[in-house]
Amino acid sequence: MKQTLTGLIVVLLLASIVALAADKPSKSAANILIPRIKSDYAKALKDADAFYAKYAAPYQKARDKKIITAGNTAIRRLNAARKQVSEIDGIKMEKEIAIIRKSLDDQFGNTSKVTPKTSVLKACGVSFKGHTYLAIASKANWKEADALCKKMGGHLAYAETLEELAFIDKAFRGVQLWVGASDAHKEGDWRWGDRKPVDKNSWMESEPNNKGGSENYAALAAGKGPRLLIDVDLNYSSVVGFVCEWE
Repeated sequence: MKQTLTGLIVVLLLASIVALAADKPSKSAANILIPRIKSDYAKALKDADAFYAKYAAPYQKARDKKIITAGNTAIRRLNAARKQVSEIDGIKMEKEIAIIRKSLDDQFGNTSKVTPKTSVLKACGVSFKGHTYLAIASKANWKEADALCKKMGGHLAYAETLEELAFIDKAFRGVQLWVGASDAHKEGDWRWGDRKPVDKNSWMESEPNNKGGSENYAALAAGKGPRLLIDVDLNYSSVVGFVCEWE
């Protein structure tokens, strides 16, 4: 009997140890701390959101409203002035309107109540096969012109076909304007900004000639008849503006 009782006690002890071992994972420090830390973190985020909504959000909304109002006022004033100035100065104002419009759109989406998102291009730009072009009068060099077009969400025009070149020629005839072709990367390897080669028939007779060894940038020639491309240096003084393209 004593042996039987001793055996029973041993069995019960073993059962208790097994039960404790099985229960150990749920009682471990990690299983206790992780949910508690995650809960505290979630509460901290909720408290932070509540604090922002109560104290900071109204000021943020007020700031955004002031910026949008200032932008719309500037666009309204430029639109009004554009009607009173020369065509060239009007194009300059269109450039500034486009820059302000893009700034507002980047920050707040299409928020302007004065000028819808695409009306700047519709007002002054021209369209061809899904692309829109805008000539901007500015004494910028080729690199500056390229940067300005990109700042407005486009790029210097790529006249990749003779048909497209003829269209741009007809739309902006009479002055020399930068377009987006260069061989600055490798002499004689003329390419548009998207790396497509320039059609050899796009050039004016005897061009490109790299006169002076520094004519690495393309412009539309001005003159009677079809206007083709010429190669000029970075700061060529006869170029009076540039053509931006949006796809």
